[in-house]
Amino acid sequence: MTTLVPPITKSGSPSIEGLPPEVTRTSIPPPTNLPLKEMIDYLKGDAHFKYSFNENQTLTGYSDGWGIPASIGAAVPMTYTGPMNIVYFNLQGTQTLKLVGDSHGAGILLIEGNLEIDENFAWYGVILATGSVAFTGGGGKRMSPEV
Repeated sequence: MTTLVPPITKSGSPSIEGLPPEVTRTSIPPPTNLPLKEMIDYLKGDAHFKYSFNENQTLTGYSDGWGIPASIGAAVPMTYTGPMNIVYFNLQGTQTLKLVGDSHGAGILLIEGNLEIDENFAWYGVILATGSVAFTGGGGKRMSPEV
């Protein structure tokens, strides 16, 4: 069982697997205010893919050549094939991007706004969001020390 530290929330009873298999409040340092906006500002200029939306957006089965996460089972860390990319979404800081239906990629995913992940979303790498991140619906969420 994994104990998530706010502001990450779960709904729909997803299973979260990874190494370490359990994260508790006592095993991680107290939360720090990270300069996420500044990190995203630094990286977005090098993005391979850039998208901008003025309203909430749902992308189904989206990859646009972002790379292909590959897995051979829940007991083995996820790997990838193809390129590692920087993918940037500008949602004006307040809108929500929903990635569903086998959307996938590898590299760094940057979100200026909120991110909602549903169904079979797969990402090998780092995800930075300035707003909330919500895992909803089905599918497994796995984290690996390699990412």
